[in-house]
Amino acid sequence: MGEPHSETTSVFPAGLLERVRKINNIYKQTVKILPVNIGNVTNGNKILLQMPTDSVFDLKSLSFDATIQTCHNGNQSGNAANNYTQTYYLPRNGIASMISQLDIRVNGRSIQNISQYSYLYNAISDWIYNGQNMPDEIGGVADPSLMTYYNQGKIITRRGFPVSNWDTTSATSAQNNKQARLLDRYSCRRFLGFLGESSTSIINTALLGDLTIEITLEGTNVLIAGCTVPDTWPIIPTTALSTAGAGGIEPISDLASNTIAAGDTVKASAADSFNCKVIDMQNYFKLARGFSLGDTGTGNVGNCTTNTIGSNYQTAAIPTTGAVVAETPSFTFSNISFTITRYEFGDSAYYDALNKALDSGHEFNIYFRNYQTFTGTATTNKTQSMRISVSSQSLNYLMATFQAPNRTTITQPINTLISPPQSGESGLYAATFENQVNAGLPRTFNNALYFVRNGSKINSSKWSVDQQEYPARDLYDIYNENLRHWDKFGKPESFYKGMQSIYHFQETFFTDVLSLEVTDQYKDGEFQVSGMNCKGQPLNIIYNTTGGDDTSAYQYVDVGTVANIYNANKKGFSAFNLNLDTGSFTPVIIANFTSKLVLTKGRNVAYYN
Repeated sequence: MGEPHSETTSVFPAGLLERVRKINNIYKQTVKILPVNIGNVTNGNKILLQMPTDSVFDLKSLSFDATIQTCHNGNQSGNAANNYTQTYYLPRNGIASMISQLDIRVNGRSIQNISQYSYLYNAISDWIYNGQNMPDEIGGVADPSLMTYYNQGKIITRRGFPVSNWDTTSATSAQNNKQARLLDRYSCRRFLGFLGESSTSIINTALLGDLTIEITLEGTNVLIAGCTVPDTWPIIPTTALSTAGAGGIEPISDLASNTIAAGDTVKASAADSFNCKVIDMQNYFKLARGFSLGDTGTGNVGNCTTNTIGSNYQTAAIPTTGAVVAETPSFTFSNISFTITRYEFGDSAYYDALNKALDSGHEFNIYFRNYQTFTGTATTNKTQSMRISVSSQSLNYLMATFQAPNRTTITQPINTLISPPQSGESGLYAATFENQVNAGLPRTFNNALYFVRNGSKINSSKWSVDQQEYPARDLYDIYNENLRHWDKFGKPESFYKGMQSIYHFQETFFTDVLSLEVTDQYKDGEFQVSGMNCKGQPLNIIYNTTGGDDTSAYQYVDVGTVANIYNANKKGFSAFNLNLDTGSFTPVIIANFTSKLVLTKGRNVAYYN
């Protein structure tokens, strides 16, 4: 036998070769489509979109845009500063988190109706996106703890859900709408289901027929309450906005220099003494809590009078000419539009080929991800058994979690810190999501209580599908199964960074996934159908959990009364209650399966699960 022989073929680098794909007679343009119900749409109501007929669209380019205005919660009473209010902020992921239900209809028939869309979107996106403010997320509210707006030629940053400045002369002024009600333009560019998870992003309504998209907006429970405006509590103005009689505070040129001068001179007046100035400095740092103020270049409006020796930074100087009345919680969408790429053809070649294929009996298939949500009976100790049935030709995965008991109540963000009232309308670096993650703080969910997914108290879980029992899992097993299903092994930077540890996962990010599909090994963009085939019969599914862990020390901050919320905020802590110790949590199961549309001649569309 001779020596092994290999033959080497000479190759050239790809850059030296001519690589050109020529596409002729296809023209692209971005079109704006207005909803059928043109005008303002408030929380809980519907937006109806009718896609133009005989058009070819690229769903990858779909953007849902709207001007959104929320509301404010006033201040505590007539003793509180009336030039500041508590604002209701948008949830993380913005518009996507404000959609309650998404119904897609073809020729009048519903092919997809996703309930609890916002909850589902957040549960999935936290495993897919890391939550950073990226350029493609402008208007998407990827991080509600760090928002900006533009007013009178200035870029103004809001950090850590701060209080909002209030113009007492005009309740509906541009400043109040932008500051206290977050009036701005927002966008949603990522979608679940048919609009974002299909085997093809190119749809032809000449072939598909009438395509209608109906969006039902969430209620106000998805909003996040910002910092409160407590009684007789000063908000410290900065030098940038100094005015006669209400000058700004700058600790070096104002407080510190005056203290030094007082120490160098014997003063006859007690109010002018060194001791009094030291007390003033202590009061300042007590109010400021060591945080940097007015560092955005715009300054805080503030509400405490300064430049009165011996009585600087005192609460008595707060303007309290009347309480700012809270508005009824609401949000409003206006200037609603949808933009998308449309293709047109310079000749009849495309439609000639399409008609020829249809005449010959060819079928066009569109596969897409679909979702069904099931809700069980609430439990306090997480020991429960939930049963559902699902029928599909491709059941891809099941995902279970538990919803918080008081999730429909608007609370402050599920973060550890919030910008305290004394920091003013620009807020603090320390209270942003990124800084709290970097500091390793215990709560970094950065969203409304409505979206919490909790697994506290669970000792083990177990899935059963058509009498096939899967092995019991503890918390580490559950976490690892998520990493496997979402293909996150070795990729910690690719899921939401608020999920810092397995314990953060347990308290607010918990999902228990049973993956039934083959992992896509090719990653070539081709749509894969590989889930469990029910073969026309409904699958009986059981999800069991066993709980009972001690919960006596679960609550970090006691927020049982309004007074405690104000006190927590003054110290820079976000006030909320997950009710981990005694609350009843509702089990939820989400089934993901693949649906199919079969398109044939004459706009005949058949639908299969």
